[in-house]
Amino acid sequence: MKKTLLFSLLSLCIGGANAQDPVFTQFHSSSLWLNPALTGNADAMRLSNNVRFQWPGISGYYNTQALSFDMPVLRDRLGAGFLFLHDNAAGVIHTYRFEVPVAVRLPMARGRYVQIGVSPGLLYQHLNMEKLLFGDMIDPRRGLIYPVGPLVINPDRYSFDLSAGVSFAFDRLLGGFSASHLARPRSGYFGDSRQPVHYALHAAAILGKIPDEFPNSLTVVPAVQYHAEDNFRMLHGGITFMFNHFSLGLSYRESDAAIGTVGYRAKRFRVGYSYDYTISKLTNVTGGAHELAVQYVFRKKETVPGEPAFLDGF
Repeated sequence: MKKTLLFSLLSLCIGGANAQDPVFTQFHSSSLWLNPALTGNADAMRLSNNVRFQWPGISGYYNTQALSFDMPVLRDRLGAGFLFLHDNAAGVIHTYRFEVPVAVRLPMARGRYVQIGVSPGLLYQHLNMEKLLFGDMIDPRRGLIYPVGPLVINPDRYSFDLSAGVSFAFDRLLGGFSASHLARPRSGYFGDSRQPVHYALHAAAILGKIPDEFPNSLTVVPAVQYHAEDNFRMLHGGITFMFNHFSLGLSYRESDAAIGTVGYRAKRFRVGYSYDYTISKLTNVTGGAHELAVQYVFRKKETVPGEPAFLDGF
């Protein structure tokens, strides 16, 4: 059953059907992947690494890694960085993305600003031909006996892609909107299918005192993200409780998973772990998903009263 499920999913990716972009559970720890308009919003140099292992209960599971770095420049009026993402679909399809996001900050009233960002990049996809399995390779009684025949397709594909977005910080309310695949790169290996535009909405509120500024105080952070791509829709919302250096989060991804998150944050270092317990028709035979987020924020300027209360990677 596990191999049949995996083969069915990969068949959609290799053919003309479109595979959805990876979405991280700890989305505010993968800011540049979520929205290029978040580039530089930590007001310090920030290095982030997110690793997601999805469906480990299936042979040849999926895993995704996103590594990013960003920093403010020109007196915090501009944010610049880079993003590298590797998505491994069971060793069959490898997708690599190299992007250079840039964002411009538009100050408003004290404690409020809007950022507009773009992220041009290179998309590289590689199809591992040795991992392919087709129906004519299988004997009804004896199983897999026939080798794969030659296929007239190029396993390597390069494309230009572009993302754009807008984000805001209004006192203790943070949010934004982004659109990816604006260049509509090719997807799949048969036919001329194009990657649909991926839309994302995200928002969070900071309730209570900031842990870095007021020890022994409880901070509550409700957050939500919504994604739409072609026929795919995903709504994920939850709440995080923070006390001193520790955090505990509970969230729910609509009709898919119940999620628990634990974290630790020091002055410059953040680490978070989350587990997605599958509640959809796939059941948890897939093994759910494990996700690790690590973030290091370099020396940060002192917070000025009235500025937005930013919690990087909460």
